[in-house]
Amino acid sequence: MVVIMYSNDGDYHRNTIPLLEDIPASTPAADRSSGEQAGDLSALVRRARKPKMLTDVVENNFTPTKLKMAGMEPKEKFVYEGMERESNAMVETLKHFCPADEAVVFLGKGHAALIWELLKSHRHCIVLEGESLKFEFLVQFVNRMVVTGGYFAKFIKPPPRHDEGRDLVYKVGQNIVNIWEFLFETKPQNRRERAYVAIRRKMESLLRGYHKAPSETEVAFLDRLEMMYFDEHIGAFTIAAYATCFGEGFDDEDSEEENEDGTLQTALADERQKTCSSVSQKMGALGTSSGSGGASSMAVSTD
Repeated sequence: MVVIMYSNDGDYHRNTIPLLEDIPASTPAADRSSGEQAGDLSALVRRARKPKMLTDVVENNFTPTKLKMAGMEPKEKFVYEGMERESNAMVETLKHFCPADEAVVFLGKGHAALIWELLKSHRHCIVLEGESLKFEFLVQFVNRMVVTGGYFAKFIKPPPRHDEGRDLVYKVGQNIVNIWEFLFETKPQNRRERAYVAIRRKMESLLRGYHKAPSETEVAFLDRLEMMYFDEHIGAFTIAAYATCFGEGFDDEDSEEENEDGTLQTALADERQKTCSSVSQKMGALGTSSGSGGASSMAVSTD
């Protein structure tokens, strides 16, 4: 990992720190616990450090970044004024001590052209930007570079890391609304209704082990939904109502474990379709039976 600090004159090259260069190698990282490694990093960050002076950096003329490069107004305004540095020179410098697939952290001005060159060179970038306009420009600039199709680049959302201890309401994400409707759309009057019991059993099977949830987690989760519906008489699910019933601290924007492939949503839709088809068949059979009985009754009265 490399930290790049911003100075008033915009000179990145004089303020570049290989962050991990001083970690003692007495014990291999693989043999130390994660807590010990975290302690190493924490102590290193707190240590008074002198920036590494990089000399012999040769910069060529380059085109300063303007707002129009991200489709923003006013088009001809320079984004970084006189603080911008040549991005290619910085990338060449980093090659000596920051290999590909390592991270570069910007404490200050993460100039968009430099970030883009680092991303193209297979390096990760973490940017702390205090000015909203410059951060917005950075986001729009990278977006535009990706979608133009001129580079073999695309956005990829990292797969979610499933926490076994995480509340199931977070694991199901936006599907909670579909789960609620699947359970209670027939408006059951109590927990013991035969039709509702069958629906709940199906839901338990769909949620069992979902996103590495421990055994019986789905049972406790559905018990909570039942308490909201039958005991608290809550007609529609909201995360606020869930938090009120079972504790504070729930974030309705948290979707870290939400599954984008739609497997749960598809499974719920299939089960609802099966239920509707079953009900329709029963009603059709009932109607046929009633019609036959009516015809027989009319025949008897005619006699």
